[in-house]
Amino acid sequence: MNKTEALAVLSEIRDALYKSLVMNWVSIDGSQVSHVLTGGYEIKIKCELDSVSRDIINSVSKRYELLMKEQNGYVILRSLKD
Repeated sequence: MNKTEALAVLSEIRDALYKSLVMNWVSIDGSQVSHVLTGGYEIKIKCELDSVSRDIINSVSKRYELLMKEQNGYVILRSLKD
């Protein structure tokens, strides 16, 4: 995803979860994302998900064709497109 798409995704997640999810740290990074299959920017959010917030983020990630991964207290969203 490009930077504009990454900002749109983050904005949509923030708007959908503004009362129920505390984002302790957010990063939109393009410098370290060089994998051929993901490319572009990735979003990394430090937070703890419950089932409702996980479902909402999954829904947003599917709409934007993103891979959602939870790792060490972070949610990482990357593009599935080339």
